[in-house]
Amino acid sequence: MKEKFVNWFKAEYVNDYKLFDYLFLLALVVMQVVCFVIYPDSPISIIATIAGTICTVLCAKGKISFYVLAYIQTILFCIIDWQMHFYIDLAEQAFYLLTMVYGIYTWKRNLQKTDEGSLEVHAKKLTWWQNIIMAVIVIAGTILVGYIGQRIGSHQPYTDAFSNVCAIFAQILLVACYREQWILWIILDIADIKMYFAGGNPVVGVMYIGWTLNCIYGWYNWTKSTKKAPSSQDDYKLPLFERDRCTFREFFENWEKLLTEDNEDQ
Repeated sequence: MKEKFVNWFKAEYVNDYKLFDYLFLLALVVMQVVCFVIYPDSPISIIATIAGTICTVLCAKGKISFYVLAYIQTILFCIIDWQMHFYIDLAEQAFYLLTMVYGIYTWKRNLQKTDEGSLEVHAKKLTWWQNIIMAVIVIAGTILVGYIGQRIGSHQPYTDAFSNVCAIFAQILLVACYREQWILWIILDIADIKMYFAGGNPVVGVMYIGWTLNCIYGWYNWTKSTKKAPSSQDDYKLPLFERDRCTFREFFENWEKLLTEDNEDQ
């Protein structure tokens, strides 16, 4: 049992890591701690931000263990958003919690072996026309949701609408292992930096600055992953994605089927 745990720990946090990876993670955590010293905040904020910082770096590395810390930081952010009356962002965090259940399942089925013998998720990329369709839907969704928000008296209806529509697509791309998620996360993180600094929570604002840097790091790592051929660990085809590059229709359909079907093809 002990040996199994040691091997797992090495695979998740030692193998495939370079000195830059550790220094980058250390710099982001130190940035959070320094900010907390300068701007003292609640213990919930500092735990949530450090957990969130570590989990995003693990995500950029394609390590499935990032979901553990992701659940911790998302639950804590639900509490923070409730206290700061960020109810739209609270709904967004709840959406993350639900979709991460699906994400663990798809990531586990989409792992591949690295040269060092550990496992990381095999990243995919959308085709150029899928990116165009996604952009059109984001714009249309922003206009529709923004109009509804304006009608019900939202303070920044179109800004909130754009952020939430982008968040939905970014999370779907994350759990489905697509690299284009990182572009959307950059947009969202920049918006959240403004929101939390304006809301008087610089600790969380600094975290989002770190997350923006990590998105660039994640885009670089996942782009390299898309160029690798899937290993034997990834020979199967996900039911949701019958080909490495799915059609846009396949991207959204058959969610229940994916969660319930047997692993006969494995």
